[in-house]
Amino acid sequence: MKKRLHSLCFTGARIIIGLAIAFFLISKTMEEAKVTPADLWAKISQANPLLLLLAMSLYGVVLMLGAWRWRLLLNAQHISSSWLNAFRLTLIGFFFNLAVPGAVGGDVAKMGYLAKMRKGQATEGVFSIIVDRLFGVFGLFVVASISVLAGWPLLRGLPPESAFIRQAAIVVALGSVAGIAALLVMEFHATLLNFPGIRNLWPVAARITPQPVSETVIRLVRALDIYRKNKPVLGLAFLISLCVHTLLGAELYVVGRAMAERTTPARGYFLTTQVANAVAAVPVTPGGVGLRDKSSQEFLSAFGMSAELAAIIPLAVTVIILVWAMIGLVVFIIGPSDTGKD
Repeated sequence: MKKRLHSLCFTGARIIIGLAIAFFLISKTMEEAKVTPADLWAKISQANPLLLLLAMSLYGVVLMLGAWRWRLLLNAQHISSSWLNAFRLTLIGFFFNLAVPGAVGGDVAKMGYLAKMRKGQATEGVFSIIVDRLFGVFGLFVVASISVLAGWPLLRGLPPESAFIRQAAIVVALGSVAGIAALLVMEFHATLLNFPGIRNLWPVAARITPQPVSETVIRLVRALDIYRKNKPVLGLAFLISLCVHTLLGAELYVVGRAMAERTTPARGYFLTTQVANAVAAVPVTPGGVGLRDKSSQEFLSAFGMSAELAAIIPLAVTVIILVWAMIGLVVFIIGPSDTGKD
């Protein structure tokens, strides 16, 4: 009982702190641009409604693709689920990602529903969620690396006072490359361990690696091992992840066009999106809200966008995210139904 109370207090404190940080960052974003909530609403109201609807739809497609990817991984483990049911659980998980800092609240919610719907297959279900999350991050790493490479002319042309923007993009790119390398090591660990030098280094690495990190790596490796015989499924999951992160860049671009912004090239929007999403992946605020907005503002301003639009465009995207989160809340209240296979 005492342990459970301690856990509840810790979770509650994380939620409060995460919300406070998100509120502070959003307030800072608006304050620096001298934008009020009324200005934000006025700008959204005056924007091209068809383009805003397109941006809203693009985020919906991102969620649908995420549901498709997860369903593929479920079916590969012989866990039957209709796409509609996977989409319902994805929406519920998306809501909890926004409600709880750390970007794993949604995963826990999906695990709980899956355990009830598929008794006796809880372990396989958990592994499907882990691999789904893994491929989402993998897709971000790849698209972020490509975006920094494609946007390098923009970064190189920044004035000296914006040098930190270039450095931040380089850090994200290098981190993405390191992440890709780490994932490849996990995928081909059995082959790598056959090399004598690496085999001897493995026990040393295990001793110096913090226990939480080593345990996480072991869980990820085990999850990937389960899917090792399903290469086509993993390949398709990877392609879906690339589409997801590409569409997120397109969404920011469409919102900019809806606001009649014409100075920033498309590659600037895509680069901003991937870097901001990489920063938002740090488990500090619910769903990365605030972190994503502030990072996007800094990059868009550096690329020559007006201070007002550099703040309003990312905040408009956050509004779209919150709308989809509210749809997830409605689905949660109604309750998902398990319709089986399509």
